[in-house]
Amino acid sequence: MLVAFSTATIAILAPWALMMPPGVAYGAGAALTALGLVRGRQAWRVMRYQRKMRRLPTYRLRSSQIPVSQRKLFLGKGFRWTQKHTQRLRDTIRPEVQHYVQPGGPPLSVGSPEGGGLGVGSLSGLAGPTVSNSGLVEPFGAAAIGRR
Repeated sequence: MLVAFSTATIAILAPWALMMPPGVAYGAGAALTALGLVRGRQAWRVMRYQRKMRRLPTYRLRSSQIPVSQRKLFLGKGFRWTQKHTQRLRDTIRPEVQHYVQPGGPPLSVGSPEGGGLGVGSLSGLAGPTVSNSGLVEPFGAAAIGRR
């Protein structure tokens, strides 16, 4: 993005530096500016995606809104689990992308139980999300998260 904008600036302000006639340089400058805008928009989307992966949206309930039941425990709102969510889960488990997922500080060790990380093999003991009849996903079992 910066390279495209810099080259476009040079092409428009100093076409002789790129050994171009002014008419060609202005066309190249316009094309490079358009390329810089497209790449800037793509970069913005990636940064927004990464920012949303690091923090969850705010979810608040008054105590009167919490459903009460003798058979079920309310853990929060669910969502429709799709292939996109499966792909995101697999993407966030990979060690090389942990610095995008962790909220701050150095990346945690992933894949080695000695390092305190959460490897792919250690996910097998967790109770996975369950899909209700309405297609909404209920959260992971909270009791299994702290056990070894």
